[in-house]
Amino acid sequence: MTAKMSKSYEDQLIREVNENVLKRFGRFVDHFNHELATIHNLNVKQIKSSIEVPFDCPSIDCNDVKERTDLIELLQTCGNMQLNKVVLVFGRLTQEMQYLAQTGSQRFCDQLVLYGEPITSDINNEDMSSIAKLLPLLHDLSSFVNHCLNVVSNVVQQINGLINISNIPTKKGLSNNYKELIPDLSSNLRFDAVFDAICELGVTLINLDDIITNQMNLKLDFVNYKRIIELVSANSDKFDVKNDIMKVKTLFKLIDKIEKQLIDGDGIFKTFIDAMANDESIAKNSQMAEQFANYIRFNCSDMEVSPELILDNKFLGLNAFFVIYVWIFKKEDKRLYKMLTDCQKKIGINLCHLRGNCCVIPDKFVANHLPRSMFDKKLLETFNSQRELFLKQNFDREVKQINLKVTNWLVRFEQDISGTTDLNTNLIEVLTKQQKVIEEGLENVRILTNLIKNCISLHLQNGRPMAKQDLLAICKAICIVKGIQLTFYHKKGHLINILGHLAQYICCVILKMLSNVKTRLMADVKKYSEKKLDLLSAVILTSNCLNGPILTEQRRILISICLAFISFTLSAEELTKILTLTKKLELFTKVHSLMNQWSNCDFLYFNRAVLGVYFIDFFENDSSNVNELRHFFNALTDSLTLINKCIDEEKRQILLKQFDCEINEIFVNEFLDKICTEFETELRLQIHSDLQLDDQNPFKRNLYDFSALFAAEPIYFNNKLLSIKNYVEEYLNEMAYNLTTIALHDWKTYESMLNLAKTKYGFEFVRSQLPTQTLEQGLDVLEITRNIHVFVSRYLYNLNNQMFIEKSSNNKHLNVLLIRHVANSIQTHGFGIINTTVNFTYLFLRKKFYTFSQFLYEEHIKSRLIKDLRHFRESNAIKFAFEKADKLVKGIRKLGLTPDGFVRMLRSGALHCSSNSVNFVPDLDDLTEVSFHAMTSEENLSADTVTAAHNLDSILVTLNRNFTESTDYFKLLVDVFVQIIRDPKNYHLKNFYVILPALTYNFVENLIISKEKMTRKNKVGAAFTDDGFAMGVAYILKLLNQFNDFDSLHWFSSVSDKIKAEINEANKQNQINANSDVKLTQTTSLTIKRLENLQKEFDLLEYSLTSSRILFKATPESVN
Repeated sequence: MTAKMSKSYEDQLIREVNENVLKRFGRFVDHFNHELATIHNLNVKQIKSSIEVPFDCPSIDCNDVKERTDLIELLQTCGNMQLNKVVLVFGRLTQEMQYLAQTGSQRFCDQLVLYGEPITSDINNEDMSSIAKLLPLLHDLSSFVNHCLNVVSNVVQQINGLINISNIPTKKGLSNNYKELIPDLSSNLRFDAVFDAICELGVTLINLDDIITNQMNLKLDFVNYKRIIELVSANSDKFDVKNDIMKVKTLFKLIDKIEKQLIDGDGIFKTFIDAMANDESIAKNSQMAEQFANYIRFNCSDMEVSPELILDNKFLGLNAFFVIYVWIFKKEDKRLYKMLTDCQKKIGINLCHLRGNCCVIPDKFVANHLPRSMFDKKLLETFNSQRELFLKQNFDREVKQINLKVTNWLVRFEQDISGTTDLNTNLIEVLTKQQKVIEEGLENVRILTNLIKNCISLHLQNGRPMAKQDLLAICKAICIVKGIQLTFYHKKGHLINILGHLAQYICCVILKMLSNVKTRLMADVKKYSEKKLDLLSAVILTSNCLNGPILTEQRRILISICLAFISFTLSAEELTKILTLTKKLELFTKVHSLMNQWSNCDFLYFNRAVLGVYFIDFFENDSSNVNELRHFFNALTDSLTLINKCIDEEKRQILLKQFDCEINEIFVNEFLDKICTEFETELRLQIHSDLQLDDQNPFKRNLYDFSALFAAEPIYFNNKLLSIKNYVEEYLNEMAYNLTTIALHDWKTYESMLNLAKTKYGFEFVRSQLPTQTLEQGLDVLEITRNIHVFVSRYLYNLNNQMFIEKSSNNKHLNVLLIRHVANSIQTHGFGIINTTVNFTYLFLRKKFYTFSQFLYEEHIKSRLIKDLRHFRESNAIKFAFEKADKLVKGIRKLGLTPDGFVRMLRSGALHCSSNSVNFVPDLDDLTEVSFHAMTSEENLSADTVTAAHNLDSILVTLNRNFTESTDYFKLLVDVFVQIIRDPKNYHLKNFYVILPALTYNFVENLIISKEKMTRKNKVGAAFTDDGFAMGVAYILKLLNQFNDFDSLHWFSSVSDKIKAEINEANKQNQINANSDVKLTQTTSLTIKRLENLQKEFDLLEYSLTSSRILFKATPESVN
C-alpha cells in the first residue's frame, strides 16, 4: 500500500514538474514570438520605408550568381569527350560574346554618352583636357572592337567547319571517321544560344556606333586633338619634346588608327559584318545559311505568337542578324525580309531603345545596311505613317487606361503573392496564377517604358514640341513604372520563394520530357552507334544542367547547344514545348534584372526640361499625392547612377553637384516656395477669419491638403533627405522673424500663425531670439511732448478708452496712442519724462489761453454774450433758448482740442508702468516698516551688500511714491492758471459760459458730419470720437469757477425739449401726408432720423462733460 502511494506521489510530482516546465517553455515561446514579430516589423518598416534606398535582398538572377562549378566540370558529367569538345568550343565562344556585349554596354556606352556634358568650371580648357582623359578609354574601345571581330570570326568559322566536317562522306576502311564523331546536323538544327549571343553583341556595337555618331563634340575635339599632336610632332624643338619624339609619333599613329576605326570609319557594325564575311567558303555554305534563316523565321513566328515580354533590343538584334545573313551569304532574300517587316508591324515596335539615351529605328536601320536592290521606299513610308499615328494619339487617355489596369494588377499581385495556401489547394494552379501575375507586372512595365521612351524620342527626332497634357501624362507614367518597381522590391522576399518553385516545376517538366527521350533512345539496344551515344550524352548533359540549384547563364548555354544536337530526335511539339519552357525558365531567373532594366529612367538626365512643368502641375493639381512625388524622385535617382559612371573623378563630382543643384532649384522654386506661400496665406486666413474675406467656397477656390504633405516622410535623393515639413518650418520661422522686425506691432499675428501651425500640423519652431522688450512700442511720448502743437491738431481723444487716434493719414492705417504706449515710453526714458511733459503742456496751454482771451475780448463777441445773458435774465426763463444759441453759432469757430486728455493718459501710463514694477514687491504697506539697509548693517555684511540694500530701499520708496495717487497733474494745471484767469483784469472772461450753448451746438453738428463720412469712400475729415472738446470745456469752467453758472442755463434740457417738439411736429406732419405724398413722407422720416441723431450726440456730449468734471473734482456737489 505504501509503495503504491509513493508511486502515485512520484507520478504526481513528475506531472507537476512537467507542467511547470511546459509553462516556462510556453512563456519562452511567447516571448520569442513577440521579439521575432518586433524584428519582422522593423524589417518590414525598413523595406517599406520611403526614406531609405529600396531594401535589396538576395535575388536569383542568373547574371548575378557566380557558380563554382566550371563549364568543363559540367561537361565531364556526361563522359563523352567527343561531344564535350564541340560543346566546349561553342559554349566558351557564346560566353565570350555575352561577356563582350555586357562589357561594351556597361563600360563604354555610359562613358561616351557623358562626354561633352557642360560643366561650369574651367570652360576654356574643358575640350582638350576631356578628350585627353578620354583617350585611354578610346584605346580600350579599339582593342575591344578588335577582340569582338576576332571572336565573331572564330564563331562563324567554327560553325562552318562543323558543318563541313559533317558533310564529309563516310569511306569504308578508314579508321578516322569524322562524321561519326559529330551529331547529325539536320535542317532542324539551331544554335540558338550562339545566334542569340551574336545578336546581343551586334546590338552593343550598334549602340556604340549610334553614340559616337551623335557625339559631335567628341568628333570635333578628337580632330582638334589630333591636329595638336601632329603640330607637336612636326615642331618637336619648339615644344621641347625632342627627346620624346618617338613617343609623340607613336601617340599620333595610335590616334590616327582610332580615328579611322571609330570616328571616321564606316562604323563598328560594318566592320563586324566584314569580319564574318571575309571567308568565301562561308558564303557557299548553304546549310549554314539555312540555319541562319531558320533562326530568323522561328524568332519572328515566336514573337508574333506571343508578343508579350519582348525586348526591343531582341528585335533589333534579329534585324542585325538578318543584315549579317544578307552580307555573309550574299543572299537578297526578300521573302525573309518581308517576314521580318511583317513581324515588326504585328508586334508594333517603332523604336528600339539602347543605353545612353539612344534609339534606333529598326526598319531604317535595316534599309541603311541592306543592298540598294532590296530598298523598299513604300515600306519605309508605311512605318513612318505608323509613327505619325503614334504621335497623334492621346497619351493622357492611354496612361489613364494603363493606370487603371495597373491598379487592378496591384490588388491581384498583393493577393496572389502574399496570400497563404491551404493544404487542399492545388499548388500547380497557385503557381500558374502567380506566374501570370508576375508576367503581367513585367509586361505593364515594358509597355509603359516603351510608351514613355517612344513619345520622347519621336518628338525629338521629328522636332515637334510636346503638348503639356502629353508631357504630364509621360511624367505620370514614369511614376507608375517606379511604383511597380517598388512593389516588386517590397515583395522580393516572397518572389524569391515563388520563382524558386516555378523554376523547379519547369525543370521537372523538362526533365520528364528528356527522360522520355532517353527511354526512346535506349529502347532499341541492338542499333547501338556512336551517334546514339552522343545523343544520349547530350540528353544526360541537359538533364545534369537542369538538376543544378539555379539555371545560370553557362547552364542555359549548354542546354541550348545540347538541344541543338538532339532536336531531330524530338517531335515538333516536344521541341517547341521544351524551347518555350526554357525561355520561361530564363525569364524567371532574370525577373529582377529585367525589372531594373525596364524601369531605368536615366533618360530624364537628358530631358530635364520636363521637370519644371511637372512640379508646377503637381503643385496645382495633385500636391497631396506625396507617394507619386517620391516615385518621381526615385526616377531622378537613376540619373545619378549614370553620372557616377563617368571615368573623370573631377568631372563626375561637378556633374553630380550641378545635377543636384539644378533639381533642388527647380523643386524649390516650382513647388516648395509655392507650397510655403499658399500655407502662409492659409494661416493668415484662418487667423483673420473674423474679418470679411473673399469667397472661401472650396468649389470655387483651390484648397490644398497640407496635412498629407507635412505628415509624409522626407524624400531621399542623392544621399540627402528633402523634408517638405522642415522646409516650411524654416520658411515660417524666417518670415515671422523678418516681418516682426519690420512691423513690431504685428508680432501677435505671426505668433498666432506659428502656434496654429504647431497645434494643427505638429510643426516645431525655434525661438525668434528677439530682444526681451515689448514689441509694441507705439508712439514715443518724448517726441509728442516736443511737438505737442502738432499732436493736438492731428489727434482726437476718446475719454472712455483713454486713447488718442490720428485724424487722417497718407498710409493705410492710423496711429493710436494707448496707455501701454505711454508706459513703454516711461519705462524707456524714466519717470523724469512726466515732469517734462507737464511743463511742455503748461507752455502750450499758456499760448492757447492767450488766444482764448483775445477771442472773448473782441467787441463783437463780448457784446453778443452780454446781450444774450441779459435777455436770459430778463425773460425769467428757466432754460437757455435754443434759438439764441443757433444764431450765435454763425461766425464762431471751434476752440479745438486741449491737451488735458494727454496729461490724463500720461498719469495713467505712469501708474501702469509702476504697477508692472511693483509686481515683484510683496506688500507696499510694509515698505515703511522694512529697511534693507538697516538689516544688512545689523548683520555686519560686506560694504557692497549694504550699498546694494540702500539702493533697493531707494527704489522701493520711489515705486511707492509713483504708485500712489498723491500726484494729481490736473490739480497742478488748474492751480498754475487759476489765479491769472480769475484776476479782475480778465473780467471779460466771466461771460464764457454763455457762449457754451453755441459752441456745443456747433461741435455736435460738425461731429455728426464727421461720423457720416466714415461710411463714404472719401474719408477726408471723418471721425468717430472727439472727447477733447468736453475735456477742454470742463477745464476752462474749472478755472473760471463757472460750473454753477453753466448749470443754471439748463442747456441740455433746452436742447432736449427743442428736439422733442420738432420730432412731434414732424410726426404730425407725417400722419397728415401719409396718404397724399410719398416723397414728402420720406423727407419727414429723414428729418426725424436727423433729429434723433442730434439728440443722441448731445446726450453723449453731456455724458463726456460730466465725466470730465469728475476728473477735475468738479461735480455739482463739490463746486465752490
